[in-house]
Amino acid sequence: MSQQTYVPTLLNLFRQFGYDGVTLSKISQATGLGKASLYHHFPGGKEEMVETVLASLEKGLEQIILEVVQSEGDALTRLQQMCDRLSKAYEQGQKPCVLAALMLGSAKDIFQERVQILLQLWINAI
Repeated sequence: MSQQTYVPTLLNLFRQFGYDGVTLSKISQATGLGKASLYHHFPGGKEEMVETVLASLEKGLEQIILEVVQSEGDALTRLQQMCDRLSKAYEQGQKPCVLAALMLGSAKDIFQERVQILLQLWINAI
């Protein structure tokens, strides 16, 4: 299995617990992989796991936002479509934003630049 197989599970963990709150034990339990297997798939450990999640989010942002913003139609309709897609992605506000979760604790120092790039892509698209 590829790293991408584990992205939804990792995304949910980092959304819920943040970087500092996610332990390898939690990841192992949620993915069903032993710690050795986790390091096989993600040799860089938790940091690589987050980078993989962020890369996946970047692709998701392109689908959710850029496709709609760059499509035909009036601005209000496109904005509503983007909001509808975001609402669905965040399950009508029931799921927290992983980007916000990654700006807390020690993760801020590690991922701040990457998160800023993703947010800037979003801002530029709008």
